[in-house]
Amino acid sequence: MQLGANQADNIHCWCAMVAPYSSKWGYRYQYNDAAACAKNCARGCRNAMIFDGVGDPEFRQIMYTSILGE
Repeated sequence: MQLGANQADNIHCWCAMVAPYSSKWGYRYQYNDAAACAKNCARGCRNAMIFDGVGDPEFRQIMYTSILGE
């Protein structure tokens, strides 16, 4: 995935599982600036998947239904 042409475009965090199964991309969060997005996006994706109360149910549903084929 390529970054946007200017830094203002690089503030959206998208997540996908790649192992042990591949999932569709799910939108996670919009950051205030590109540096914060680059620093925190992967951690936010991980936390949303493994910690209760961090990720919203719709986000988890996107991740899991795409690998379960529903």
